[in-house]
Amino acid sequence: MTDPWKFNHMNIILGTGEWDNTRHESFRLSAILTEKGIRHWLDNRRWCGHDWNYWRDMLPYYLSTI
Repeated sequence: MTDPWKFNHMNIILGTGEWDNTRHESFRLSAILTEKGIRHWLDNRRWCGHDWNYWRDMLPYYLSTI
């Protein structure tokens, strides 16, 4: 990667949970980002799935961290 700043200035968050049917893909993407040296946060939550009610709770929290 020629310009790491291009990606490392972003706040990339991957939110997933133990009931998320795409959880394995979040872990896979996290591994790819790590391999490329791109900073990110893999938020692996307990008792969460892949649906609007979980995202509704996650979004305000994520926004509060930036």
